[in-house]
Amino acid sequence: MRVVQYSQCPPRSGAAAVELAVSLPLLLLLLLGCIDVGRFALRYICLSNAASEAATFASLNAPGQFGGGAGWIAAIQQRAITESTLLNPPLTTTEITVDTSVLASGLVSAQAQTSFQTLIPWPGLPHTWTMTRKVVLSQTP
Repeated sequence: MRVVQYSQCPPRSGAAAVELAVSLPLLLLLLLGCIDVGRFALRYICLSNAASEAATFASLNAPGQFGGGAGWIAAIQQRAITESTLLNPPLTTTEITVDTSVLASGLVSAQAQTSFQTLIPWPGLPHTWTMTRKVVLSQTP
């Protein structure tokens, strides 16, 4: 068995700095990618919750309880806005639509829409995405 003496090993001064310089951009890219995916997931989950809450509120409350269609739609939109407080910025009334044409068939439809912008422009992916979530429920008598 051959024993290597310390004096026979080549010097490794600066090897750690070179390894860090090579791997740091890849690690930062991976970190930013994880942050963007997490932000996207949070935004989509909040959007889904807002649309679901709006449709649930619409299915449990008749339009006549709020003085007609406009008051009913405003109450539904306000319910979705309240549910979307985790979004920054929260949803607005223009991003929440209620389809009243399906009321005759006993259904209610609420749709929420928002945009998502990545932290950095990723190659091959759009920098800004539009997310839409539509929920249709049957109205309770």
